[in-house]
Amino acid sequence: MRHWPLIANELRMGEVSEVVDLVNSTGLLSVVNNLGHLTYDRPLCSAFAERYYGETDTLHLPFGEMTITPNDAKFITGLSIEGKYAQELDWDKIHAWTKEVFQWDEEKTKKEMLVGKAKQRIFHLSRLRSNFMVTKKLRHEGKAVTLQRIIATANAYVLYILGAVIFPDISGARVNANFIQLLQPFDKIQDYSWGTSILAHSLTQLRKAFRAQRNQLEGNMAFLQAWIYLHFLIFAKRAFENKDWDGQQYGNKYTYRSKPKKQRMDYLNLRRQLDNLTTKDVVFDPYKEALSKAKEKKFGCPEQALQPFVSLKAAMTSAPVLALPDFSQPFVLETDA
Repeated sequence: MRHWPLIANELRMGEVSEVVDLVNSTGLLSVVNNLGHLTYDRPLCSAFAERYYGETDTLHLPFGEMTITPNDAKFITGLSIEGKYAQELDWDKIHAWTKEVFQWDEEKTKKEMLVGKAKQRIFHLSRLRSNFMVTKKLRHEGKAVTLQRIIATANAYVLYILGAVIFPDISGARVNANFIQLLQPFDKIQDYSWGTSILAHSLTQLRKAFRAQRNQLEGNMAFLQAWIYLHFLIFAKRAFENKDWDGQQYGNKYTYRSKPKKQRMDYLNLRRQLDNLTTKDVVFDPYKEALSKAKEKKFGCPEQALQPFVSLKAAMTSAPVLALPDFSQPFVLETDA
């Protein structure tokens, strides 16, 4: 998302506040902040992709199998794992949708929409940028930024997020035009289970790499990279711990900056490290502290509220309530056999 910053200090970059508010209402900015600016650790992701088996959707490691879960998707991306699921949509109404979303007529749509492999219709992300970005600059120059332009820019930015961060392909430069139908109605975008969608997309890309007998991964490499760093601290040492991390979502807890000149040698060394992994190298629950805090917040049980229970427990387990029997006195022992 470096090429299209939503908020920027420079007047020639960024979008007007109305666009920012609309995009923020979708709930998708968390994934942009977490995964949209990361540098990829390609050797590491390739080494793990090589261990992925499509028949079981798991990574086969020396100590057993592991997989990426919906809980991982929730904490890494900050997206919801509950809600509606995106389904295959109808191509016949594509021109009606572009008119609704972008205010384009059929001629403009045909000009902007290209046909990719398998006759898949796509939009180039660069064309979306050139058509809709820098509304803040326009307003600063005294040009009118109409309500239609604000709505169209917000829709274009969300579509850009889908293509660049949530459902990226191997090119990283285009988005399936089919997704445009998920943008209407705009106020319902947040109802989709986007966390589950990004997980399903990532596993699908890993499965494709497995079937093609290759370790080069398409799709959201940043998501896999964040998962590796969180569960295997031995590999997190390759990155830098983000000093600005807010402790909320985990996608940007570690940022990869080094670019080894000999990536192939780096990759071979990582393969050897993977061969020697043990359970001691794994953090099976990296979100334990966050889950504990969420549970405490949900049930509203701070330490001062726990004190009466602690006092009651102490009273019930000490004399005179709980004591050893006096064998000099008669007593009855009742058991439930």
